[in-house]
Amino acid sequence: MDILALKQALRSGSGPLHNRNTLFEEARARGHWQNLREAPHYQEEVAYILAESHRLMNEPIPVLPFSAFRQFDTTGSRIEYEQHYFARRKRLTLLVLAYLLEESPACLTAIEDTIWAICEEYTWCLPAHMGGRSLDPRDRDFRYSIDLFAAETGFALAEIISLLHQPLHPMIVHRAEEEVRKRIFVPYTSPKPSYGWEKVTSNWASVCAGSIGSAALYLLQHESELASLLYRVSGTLACYISGFEEDGACTEGVGYWTYGFGFYAYFASLLKQRTGGQIDLMKHPKVRNIARFHQKSYLSGLLTVPFSDCEPQGYFAPGLIHELHRQDTEIHIPEWRHRMTLLKDPLGRWAPAVRDLVWGPVEATGEDWPDTDDLLPDAQWYVSRRTVEGFRMAFAAKGGHNDEHHNHNDIGNFVLHLDGETFVADIGSGEYTKSYFGAERYSYLCNGAHGHSIPRLDGVEQQAGKQYRAELLSTAEDAAQGRFRLDLTSAYELEHLKHFARSFTFQPASQHLLELRDLCEFHQAGTVTEQFITMIEPVLIQHGCVRIQGLKSHIDLLYDAALFYASIQIHDFINKNSERVQVYAIVLESKEPSTEFNINLQFDYCRHTSLTVREDEFK
Repeated sequence: MDILALKQALRSGSGPLHNRNTLFEEARARGHWQNLREAPHYQEEVAYILAESHRLMNEPIPVLPFSAFRQFDTTGSRIEYEQHYFARRKRLTLLVLAYLLEESPACLTAIEDTIWAICEEYTWCLPAHMGGRSLDPRDRDFRYSIDLFAAETGFALAEIISLLHQPLHPMIVHRAEEEVRKRIFVPYTSPKPSYGWEKVTSNWASVCAGSIGSAALYLLQHESELASLLYRVSGTLACYISGFEEDGACTEGVGYWTYGFGFYAYFASLLKQRTGGQIDLMKHPKVRNIARFHQKSYLSGLLTVPFSDCEPQGYFAPGLIHELHRQDTEIHIPEWRHRMTLLKDPLGRWAPAVRDLVWGPVEATGEDWPDTDDLLPDAQWYVSRRTVEGFRMAFAAKGGHNDEHHNHNDIGNFVLHLDGETFVADIGSGEYTKSYFGAERYSYLCNGAHGHSIPRLDGVEQQAGKQYRAELLSTAEDAAQGRFRLDLTSAYELEHLKHFARSFTFQPASQHLLELRDLCEFHQAGTVTEQFITMIEPVLIQHGCVRIQGLKSHIDLLYDAALFYASIQIHDFINKNSERVQVYAIVLESKEPSTEFNINLQFDYCRHTSLTVREDEFK
């Protein structure tokens, strides 16, 4: 973006219809909030917002004690501090939305107190994002560091004091604006080296830069100051977009797509308004495919393609998706019941929450995910959703490399899903702690190769690094089946590995739902240990067959009993929500070393739910 053109666009859009007090004009219409209160499909959420706001008015603002603040850099735990930090922000979101819905004076007082408390915080940055220096009293720079949530806080305060400029006490408006300048604009525009997130291609770039740019559009009045800051923001957003290949895939998963691309879209909308339509970042040639990634990222209903640190379930953001659909009618709108609401959102982020209510539809809309066969050739993802006689089936597999954002060592991994149940799973992300993003990352079940449906070759697992990668050999699909073939030789650091290829044939119209073939050649005799991850307890039915029994159907994994020993391993796993769950691994160990393995595995399905186990089979 050229800075002179940017200045000209800001100058052209600085009239009374495009100034900072008219930005986000769609949220300023009183009639919209009245209609929202009366809309049948918003009744549950509106009732929750109003009831929670009334409760919060009578409860103290959560404190942020030092004993919680110190936990990350002493024990590695994040939850003690962050639960109170985000409770404050969700409190503010709920109170402001409640005020927009009913304009209660008591609610306004609670909003002012909450804004004041946030302005009093020692730092808006999370201890987890302070580089291990949160407890160093000499390092004031990290107190005013800008991470994801400091930037979000600045954006939220700037937008809220603009929307409520008239009813808020002038001292609150002044204090909030002063703190955003001190904590966001001053450190961002200081001559010190740029932040690390300014040159990355992950969600950090778009959330931080988009939030800073949005806050600036509301608060900076001088054209030169604003243009200079936005020029820097635009460079980081360009870096973010450059991280997407032509297929538009977000290898961080759909959750981080919603987060990162959402803040890109929020800023783009405000900038378009502020420049009178002269600058529209959504016209970038890559945006069309990036926007369409969302509908390629689900197996069925809420169940996602959970590669990397993507959670296995994900609600869609109704405001973002409907706004994207207005710009591109090929964007699929999911079923209304699968939307994110404040009832389900523990963080209560302001920017997406308010846009879900403002950009969302007048009437409930949406349909189930359509059947599709999607190849994302740059990411090397293959996703297939099919319906056969009303029975929904889905399959997803990936190649890629082992240095992706929120990376897992998982080249060749896959998931298999039937009628609402996932039989071969990717367990998604674990609990975020200090060690989760440190040197111990790949010791975690969800991140290491040992927690994915990929083999060990002669005892060697995949390791982290961009040099460990797949080559996409071929794909093909027709009405009956889809095929996906990968060369995984470079995914393993094993000198005597000559060649390793994995191919999938997904056949939703056949009882033989999935055929998996692994062809492995060694220069000297080696072994192969296959592994398949599931959240459903499997049972060894007989030699050559392992059953995964779901509620509506079952999958039989058929293998060559002359080639493999079979066993079931059970792992404890703490997921991102800090819940302890059990994970099962079906392990097939080759009985004898060999220089060549031609492995054919079959996943057959049956909708019959009876289970017969020959108890003497393995005695």
